[in-house]
Amino acid sequence: GRLDDGRVVVADERDHHEQGGHDAHDGQQDWDDGPRRAPLQLDDGDGLAACVVGVDLIPANIELAGLEVALVNTMSREKVMKQVLESAKREYDYILIDCTPSLGMLTVNALAAADSALIPVQAQYLSAKGLEQLLQTVQKVRRQINPKLKIEGILLTMTDSRTIYGQQISNLIRQAYGKHLKVFDQTIPRSV
Repeated sequence: GRLDDGRVVVADERDHHEQGGHDAHDGQQDWDDGPRRAPLQLDDGDGLAACVVGVDLIPANIELAGLEVALVNTMSREKVMKQVLESAKREYDYILIDCTPSLGMLTVNALAAADSALIPVQAQYLSAKGLEQLLQTVQKVRRQINPKLKIEGILLTMTDSRTIYGQQISNLIRQAYGKHLKVFDQTIPRSV
């Protein structure tokens, strides 16, 4: 889609746990009724759902759940998404890839295809522990696949400044990573 200022954006929803079948914008488009495509295929807008003015969305579909297994026997499996998105880079100013909170092949593919990564982290103990593993994966991708990959920063999500626990976890993440990475001051609070 094209924004008012002329920039073009596509959001690629790679979280296969959040399946289509609904439209968060206006309920007019049922994504499951759209044309079928391979989980990592872009053909002339096939599978695009315009959900917000100026933004095109490629929603996850059920075939994506099996893609991780299918990639095991694929040559250069870490670069499949990068190859698919090469043509789209000419048509869009920004391509946003939303990944599951895992360190599997789809996340590695997204990191291999990305120019930069924004890391959302829930303000919870297990999420904070998983952040170290993700950062190690980013370092491996940088060394072996995508040396230009930058980390834009860490965005704390589901924060709850009303509780001591929430404050402690937020402070822990800021202290542990704030010296080396940007930890955004703005957070996304937990909805009550």
